[in-house]
Amino acid sequence: MSRVRKSDLDWTSHAKRKRKYYQLSQTRVLKTLRNPDRVEKGMAPETVACMKRMGSDKNPWEAWVMWKESDHQKKIISVWRYPGTSPEGEPPLPEDLPESFRE
Repeated sequence: MSRVRKSDLDWTSHAKRKRKYYQLSQTRVLKTLRNPDRVEKGMAPETVACMKRMGSDKNPWEAWVMWKESDHQKKIISVWRYPGTSPEGEPPLPEDLPESFRE
């Protein structure tokens, strides 16, 4: 994935609230975008979701970022934590993701 800078990101208000709720810093989101452990098709139309494993062996969790490419910027749709290890295939969506973001 190409080098992503903070200035390349455009945040939805939903993503800003979720980043704060899940205590995910902009740096952690950038780390996930720059070097994901897994990339999946996003649940919203024309989106991509990527994941980075975090935590420890005893307390693993995953940082997920769902984004959409627009005009040389990545529009961050949502960010969330997933406890443990998620199954491959479809990204695990947070229950409070607005219906407008779902297919």
